[in-house]
Amino acid sequence: MVPTQRHPSPQGIKCPTIHSGHIPATSHRVFVHPNDQWKSLHSVIPPEVLPEEYGGKLKFDSCINLLEDIEELEDHFQEIFKFGYLKTKAGRESFRPICRKN
Repeated sequence: MVPTQRHPSPQGIKCPTIHSGHIPATSHRVFVHPNDQWKSLHSVIPPEVLPEEYGGKLKFDSCINLLEDIEELEDHFQEIFKFGYLKTKAGRESFRPICRKN
């Protein structure tokens, strides 16, 4: 997104603001949720997949473990696919990540 103007914030730091009328291609994608105890956010994203700091049910430690798992799987897939790609659907599906039980 391209900031259109800079306004002073309450802390005295200039921060960009976005006017939806100036960016018609992306204005429908941006929504600022009001301060309503996360109710409007939870109407779009279930609390089961949000961390506790956003009113969700995920513990912070599990978010860190998830990021580590994603990085590990990414390295694994990079190693596999650096030699090319698989032409058949069955071959590609054989490399789907499997959820590990801890």
